Amino acid sequence: APQKVIEEFYNQTWVHRYGERILPTTLTTLWSLSVAIFSVGGMIGSFSVGLFVNRFGRRNSMLMMNLLAFVSAVLMGFSKLGKSFEMLILGRFVIGVYCGLTTGFVPMYVGEVSPTALRGALGTLHQLGIVVGILIAQAAG
Repeated sequence: APQKVIEEFYNQTWVHRYGERILPTTLTTLWSLSVAIFSVGGMIGSFSVGLFVNRFGRRNSMLMMNLLAFVSAVLMGFSKLGKSFEMLILGRFVIGVYCGLTTGFVPMYVGEVSPTALRGALGTLHQLGIVVGILIAQAAG
């Protein structure tokens, strides 16, 4: 399970830095922070949608926000190499901001470019895709 892999990474990082195993309470706190920080980032991102759309437009905002996805991937991807659980947590926060922003941008943009007769149906497909993806992920374990 991903939790065990990440907790082992946290423990290895802790041992590398401090020469002792991480306390179970600290490990639980770090794991909880790792899980929750994504939602915090998503909340901040979703509240920021209006700022970006009004300033840069829907299409340009979506294009610019892909940089956040790249930065997040770099942070999380190199966290093991850098022996830094902080990079992993920061990467999850950044991808949370990205997800919050794109969850607002995409339906707006789809609504703009869709034919009037299909606007409602196409506007819901983005959220339907997210929900189906979560369902498949939960079913797969």
